[in-house]
Amino acid sequence: MRNNKFRIWAKEPEWMDEVKELSWACDGTISHINGCLADNFILMQSTGLPDRNGKEIFDGDIVEGEKYSGKPGIYDRHIGVVKFRHESFSSFGINQYKGQEAKMNSLFEIVGNIYDNPELLEVTK
Repeated sequence: MRNNKFRIWAKEPEWMDEVKELSWACDGTISHINGCLADNFILMQSTGLPDRNGKEIFDGDIVEGEKYSGKPGIYDRHIGVVKFRHESFSSFGINQYKGQEAKMNSLFEIVGNIYDNPELLEVTK
């Protein structure tokens, strides 16, 4: 059985940290994270995969890599956001702004995350 690993983004003041402790309310929601009220945090789950440099990939990471174009031997550059997919058995995919979603793999490299580096997602013309 795989252990789930999480990190958090604190909304105010803005900072990223690892999750050391989760506390649950009676209704099944998370009430506290690392001893603080959960309302101030955004929880991000690990994909369980490393990027091509060995760094652990989390939901919310911005990754860049090559995606198979559908033509033999041809790959396209791809930048996108790692997102949890509720409808998929594989659980995580990479959204992109041009074309279709890419599948998660360890050929991608983490270049930032949606909270620290939103400028990486700006559409360039």
